[in-house]
Amino acid sequence: MEQMIFFISLIAYSLFLSLFAFFVLRTRENNIHLREKLCREKLIGVVMAFIAFVWCAKHGQSIFPGGKIAAYFVPMAFIFTWLSYFLLDYLAARAFAALLILIAHYHLYWIFAENPFMASISSLACYILGTFGIVIAGKPCLLRDFFRKSVKSNSFRIYSSLIIFLISFIFFFTGIYLIINR
Repeated sequence: MEQMIFFISLIAYSLFLSLFAFFVLRTRENNIHLREKLCREKLIGVVMAFIAFVWCAKHGQSIFPGGKIAAYFVPMAFIFTWLSYFLLDYLAARAFAALLILIAHYHLYWIFAENPFMASISSLACYILGTFGIVIAGKPCLLRDFFRKSVKSNSFRIYSSLIIFLISFIFFFTGIYLIINR
């Protein structure tokens, strides 16, 4: 069951990254103000942060099996989401970065367990994705600057979109390959 969830999640990650690459590719001078606002958007950030917090809570429960503290992880996810809404600036950028880091970690964890051949292909994609997430998490205003750079430099916008599409294709190909060779 967990294997099938992993295979399907690879395809979902691929769609998520494809949408982001398309979003970057469509960045122009006339819509840059929307991209800049999006980095600070609270509602989208709360949804992504809640997903990231619950994801972390579920993984944290395995560290404390049967422990009393593990029962508080999911309620703490609600509390931390609520606190992040009021206390964090650039919430959408931070939550997006957290999801990128979690996606890279989750993918890297499972791919080495499933297929060492595909791990050799996917590990570079995970490294790029995780590093991008760590940089954005450390300085979330860089996502805004990433969009600004995409407007100023046509080649930067195209190449960065191609890299994101390539990572998306690797995830999609890995998911399909693992489903077929199951």
